[in-house]
Amino acid sequence: IAVQNVRLVSGDQRIEADGVIGSATETLKVRLQNVDVAQLDQLLLANSGIAGRLNADAVVAGPKDALRADGKLALTQGAFREFKFESLTGDVKYGSNGITLDVRLQQNPQAWLTAKGFAPPSLFRGIREEEHGRAGEPVDLTIETSQVELGIIQGFTQYVTNATGTLQANVRVQGTGLDPHANGFVEIKGGAFAVPDLGTAYTGLDTRIDLKPDTIEIQQFKILDSRGFPMTIGGSFGVHERRVGEV
Repeated sequence: IAVQNVRLVSGDQRIEADGVIGSATETLKVRLQNVDVAQLDQLLLANSGIAGRLNADAVVAGPKDALRADGKLALTQGAFREFKFESLTGDVKYGSNGITLDVRLQQNPQAWLTAKGFAPPSLFRGIREEEHGRAGEPVDLTIETSQVELGIIQGFTQYVTNATGTLQANVRVQGTGLDPHANGFVEIKGGAFAVPDLGTAYTGLDTRIDLKPDTIEIQQFKILDSRGFPMTIGGSFGVHERRVGEV
């Protein structure tokens, strides 16, 4: 499919595309300047909840059944559902074998999150029965944060609202997509959130979760229900091929 010097302009927004998509030898170059992502989201009926102003350059190559994309992006004044942030910037490479990331989310001048490395498609899908025992594609992905607002979880689920508190993580995932192994920790302090579907809210969430290649250790997980009654959990459990082992 040939796309020759296509330009869409609306005020200060601009989308440009030039080249060929689906070719084994030619490429398609795409540029977005100051694009209102919320408007684009509505136009495409995606309803993803993403908002902000996007500037990006990408090159798409390869045949239709094995497309590859290599691009740089900068999303400013951003939001992901209820979670708002200053910027999301970085490099992204996508192919049939997986995605390579080097991105940084800046929530505010003090709070940030980075993701860097490679993740295959198998990391993001459920394990089919016939895949048990297979090695799968290798993964090497590192996620680090400063202390960020716990409200970031509202970008990934609609079952939780009014999330407050702080979250900090330093996690490296290696192994394979079918049998990932994590090293690092996730720590939550002063957490609180509501679950509208259950008609209740929880406060006092404090926990540190230590991740080891085949073990997840919870030093102490504490949370209070809406009446102020506590629940505490501590201990460890084994994990292998995303299955829970010895508890």
